[in-house]
Amino acid sequence: MYEYVDENHYGFKPPKTCRSVTVLISIYALHRDPKYYPSPARFDPTRWQALQAAQRPPNAFMPFSCGPRNCVGGKYAMLQMKTVLSTLLRHYRVLPGAECRSMQDVKFEIRITLKMNEKCAIRLQRRM
Repeated sequence: MYEYVDENHYGFKPPKTCRSVTVLISIYALHRDPKYYPSPARFDPTRWQALQAAQRPPNAFMPFSCGPRNCVGGKYAMLQMKTVLSTLLRHYRVLPGAECRSMQDVKFEIRITLKMNEKCAIRLQRRM
């Protein structure tokens, strides 16, 4: 299916595998690696500023994969998410659902993408 590569331009040597083996990268784990993101569980919007982002390897953040086979709609999806989230957060407050005491109780299930645990959802409250 894809040509085997012994070494890429970042110097990473992938493990030797058979052609029939599928290798998945855990984006969840990569984006929470303390080597690239100190205190990864803490909310820190400054980590996305240009100066801090420039200190990380280019593929330490890859929500839509990377390289020649990355998601063709990645930039469009980021634009849409920023637009929707900024509009939503401007008009609503995000609060824990009735089953939760705080936002720390809201949990996600790790799948190929994150899925919110249904036992403790969130609710939106209109801002005044």
